[in-house]
Amino acid sequence: MPSSSSHTLIGSIIGVGSTNQLLRGPNGTSGVDWSHVAGVGKLLLFSPIVGFICAALLLLVLKALVRVPALYKEPKKNHPPPFWIRSLLILTCTRVSFAHGSNDGQKGMGLIMLILIDTVPTA
Repeated sequence: MPSSSSHTLIGSIIGVGSTNQLLRGPNGTSGVDWSHVAGVGKLLLFSPIVGFICAALLLLVLKALVRVPALYKEPKKNHPPPFWIRSLLILTCTRVSFAHGSNDGQKGMGLIMLILIDTVPTA
């Protein structure tokens, strides 16, 4: 089952705001700034579209600058792609995985800090 730490973080912040107000006031969502929630929702909706457009533009630029047909074709059946393409894929995929993993840790620590900032002063 797919799980997104960004969506979890956003949902938990909305939930913490709502829960605090449920305990303290009549309106359960008065602690949530809905204009910010709408802004975050728009960003979550439009960021994949912007990423797709940027990737398509980058592909078109590379096709115009790098004139190697093997780079843009599917490898022949039962044959691996050329060594230099495999090396490039391994290098870029490793870099993306490292960057993604290090960013997830920061988001988790941010969530812990938000919880501590919210609960410690009341204790």
